[in-house]
Amino acid sequence: MRRNQQWMMWGAIGGGLGLLALLLWLTLLRPENTAPSTLEPAATLPIEGVIVSLAFSPDGHTLAVAAGNPKAKGSLTLWHIPEMQLSQTLAAEHDNTVWSVAFSPDGQTLAAGNQSNRIQLWHVQDGELLASWSQPTNPSDPKSVAKGVRAVAFSPDGQYLASAGVDTVWLWDVADGRLRLTLPQREPEVTFSPDGQRLATRSQDGQIDLWSVADGQVVTTIADPDPGMCPLAFSPDGQLIASCQRKGGINLIHLPDGEVAAALEGHPGGTTRVAFKPDGAMLASSGVDDQTGSGEVVQPVSAPRLWGLDTGQSVQRFKTSTGFIRGLAFSPDGQWLASGGTDAVVYLWAIE
Repeated sequence: MRRNQQWMMWGAIGGGLGLLALLLWLTLLRPENTAPSTLEPAATLPIEGVIVSLAFSPDGHTLAVAAGNPKAKGSLTLWHIPEMQLSQTLAAEHDNTVWSVAFSPDGQTLAAGNQSNRIQLWHVQDGELLASWSQPTNPSDPKSVAKGVRAVAFSPDGQYLASAGVDTVWLWDVADGRLRLTLPQREPEVTFSPDGQRLATRSQDGQIDLWSVADGQVVTTIADPDPGMCPLAFSPDGQLIASCQRKGGINLIHLPDGEVAAALEGHPGGTTRVAFKPDGAMLASSGVDDQTGSGEVVQPVSAPRLWGLDTGQSVQRFKTSTGFIRGLAFSPDGQWLASGGTDAVVYLWAIE
C-alpha cells in the first residue's frame, strides 16, 4: 500500500512538471510566439499620388510629404501630427514629381527637389517660396534634367544644402544659393554625417565615399560590393552607416575602418529604405516581403520592420500594405515612425 502511495505521489509530481513544461513551451518557446508581433498603424493620411519622400520637422509637429502623379502635378503637403490633419499644401512649381524634401535644422525652411531639376526653399510657417534655382545639368547626359533633383539634405548647422542628381552631388550655401562644391558619384543620394563634417555618397559598384565638406576631398573609401538601391543612413553617433544589399540584407558598417559590424536579415524581396531611431537603439527598414496576385497582376507586399542593434534581430513587424515603400522617417523624439509609398497612404506607427 505504501509503495502504491509513493508511485502515486511521484506520478503527480511528474505530471505537474510535464504540465509546467508544456505551459513554458506554449508561452515562451513556441516558434510563433518568438516571432515579433505585428503592429497596426495608429493613423493613416491619404495622399494624392505616389509618395516618394517623407520628413519630420525638428520639433516633430509637422510631417512633409512629397508625392508624384503621372496625370497631374506633383504635390507637397504639410501635416500637423498632433491632430493628424492637413495644415498646408505648398504651391506647385513642380511638374510630375517632388523627389525629395528636407527640413532645415531650425524647422523654419523646407527644401524640395523636383523632377524639373529645380531646388526650392519654402518658409514653413506661411508657405512662402523663398528661393528657387536649377541644379546644373550634366553635358554628357542630355536626360539629366528629366531625371531631376533626386535628394536634398541640410547640413546639421543649416549652413549648407546638398542636392543629388543622377551622377553628381552639389553643395550649396543656403544664405545666397552659391555653389560651393561639386562631387562626382553614381547613385542619386547624399547624406550628411551627424557632425556635418562629411558627406556620404555611393557608386553603382558599391564603393562608399566619405567627402570632407570643408574642401571636397575624399577622406574615407569603403568597399560595399553588393549594394542595393536604398539611400545610405548614418547612425546618430556617426559610428555606423546602414547600407542595403542587393539580396535584401542590411549591412551596418563601422566607421572609419569600414568593417561590417552587423549584417541584418532585411527583406527577402529587397530593402527600399532605412532609418535609425534617434536614440540609436534601433534601425527601421522597409522592403518587399511577399507578393500578392497572379499572372500579369502581381503586386509587392511591403512592411516596415524594427531591428534591435544590440542583437541584430527583428523586434517589431508592422502591418503590410501593397506596393513599394518609398518614404520612411522617425520623428525626432522617436515616438513615431512614418512610412509611405505607391499605395498613396502615409502610415503612422506609435513606437514605444
